[in-house]
Amino acid sequence: MMNVFGLLQFYGLRGKYQYAGRWAKLVKSRIMEPVTTAGLIKTAGIEVPATAKREAEGFWKAVYAEPAKALGSLVALPLNRRLFRNAVKATVEANRLLKAAGVSPKRVPLSIIHPALQGAALEEDPSLQAIWANLLANAADPRKLAPVSAAFPTILKELSSREVKFLDALYNEVVTKANEKRGLFHTAHVYFSDSELHDIYTSAGLSQVPHFFLKSDDDEQAAQDLRSFSYMLAMLKRHNLIAESIWPHTVDRYDVVKNPKPDFEVEIEIEYSLSEIGSCFVVACRQPTPTVNHVTTT
Repeated sequence: MMNVFGLLQFYGLRGKYQYAGRWAKLVKSRIMEPVTTAGLIKTAGIEVPATAKREAEGFWKAVYAEPAKALGSLVALPLNRRLFRNAVKATVEANRLLKAAGVSPKRVPLSIIHPALQGAALEEDPSLQAIWANLLANAADPRKLAPVSAAFPTILKELSSREVKFLDALYNEVVTKANEKRGLFHTAHVYFSDSELHDIYTSAGLSQVPHFFLKSDDDEQAAQDLRSFSYMLAMLKRHNLIAESIWPHTVDRYDVVKNPKPDFEVEIEIEYSLSEIGSCFVVACRQPTPTVNHVTTT
């Protein structure tokens, strides 16, 4: 009877099985050894200053109940040095942000820190890497000024830099409008028309053509802008970050001369607002606010 290795060799899988076996031995040896962030950094082959290593080590010890769980999270990532490098960079940056804010990291639930680290490891866009570091920092912030929900890592992992940048610009517009109304309205009650969203999209530098929604019929770049905008809006609505409100209302077309008979028509008005989830998500993706009277030292 052919043994297991014989079957693997027959199907051309022996090499992969042996590689998996070597990795299992490596994981076992790592779990048995003392877990340190410096060791993980060394494993990832990352050039990090000694001070940053110490800061990262402190961050790991603070956010995890047991140091071994930190290793467990990183071991769960695919076997790729780039993934380790991204995760450690995000950790070091999150720790720096908290230090700049004048606070020390606290323990973070595994339901948040585990997917957040996985998302940070998979991200290669520099602008989004910074957002992941912000999210990690806010999750570990003991003040809970920008609480991080367990849903946020999943949402961020599915968004592109375009969606994130637009949300941030929209949040700024919401705050501006709310302040103009002297805070009498909740931010979720600040509404925007479709054309206003187009203008925010353009002002944020996300379109190739100004007023692309008016030129999409005869301009391919404008048509591409409109497709990108529509896809972005669909993604944001899918995650309930933007709410769509439909307001039916009647329009009286009565005119004493041209239309003396009563003629009522129903028109549909669509408006958009940043949802409560959207507002909290944007705040959680921004850098932690410094503690009052805290002076950052370099």
